[in-house]
Amino acid sequence: MSSLFIRTLQAHQWLYEHSGGLIGHRLLMGNPTLLLRTVGAKTGQPRCSALTYARDGDAYLVVASNRGSPRPPGWLANVKAQPDCEIQVGRTKLQVTARPTYPEDADYARDSPSSTR
Repeated sequence: MSSLFIRTLQAHQWLYEHSGGLIGHRLLMGNPTLLLRTVGAKTGQPRCSALTYARDGDAYLVVASNRGSPRPPGWLANVKAQPDCEIQVGRTKLQVTARPTYPEDADYARDSPSSTR
């Protein structure tokens, strides 16, 4: 079952990327999805990850959950090493500067998409 889920996510990302964002923004269960384009921290190669997001004003919030794994996703190391990256929301591409938020940060409870508002 998990390999089917992973293949579905990979197909979703492929469609999102190759349709120029025409398909994919709200494909899976209606969740809004963005493409995060980074540079690999170790390889220096371009990387792309499809991530669900929430909005806080003009900010886009993503969670580095790695599907519940205790190990963080690779894109987190990439944005820590090079915070200037690109996101694509639908067909719109934006240059952004990523900023991790940690539990000890003042904005953590407010920025966490799972927090109660």
